[in-house]
Amino acid sequence: GLYCLEPGQINSSHSHPQNDEICYFVQGTGEVVIGDEIAAVQSGVCVHAPKAVKHEIRNTGTEQMLVIVVQSPLP
Repeated sequence: GLYCLEPGQINSSHSHPQNDEICYFVQGTGEVVIGDEIAAVQSGVCVHAPKAVKHEIRNTGTEQMLVIVVQSPLP
C-alpha cells in the first residue's frame, strides 16, 4: 500500500502480530520508531518492522511523506 502523511502527521504506534512490515520512503523526511529505537528517515530509506514489534512513522518535515508499505505474509 501507499501511505501519505502530511507535515506533522503521525501513523500512531501499532504492531502486526502475524506480519513483518517493510517501509520504503519515497518522499519526505521524518522519523520512524521501531521498538525502542528512533531513526531519521528520508526518501530512499527502507526499514523493517518485525512482526509483533510496535512501530510508528512521524512526518517531521515540511512536505508530504509518501511511504510504500508491504507486509509479509499478506494479512
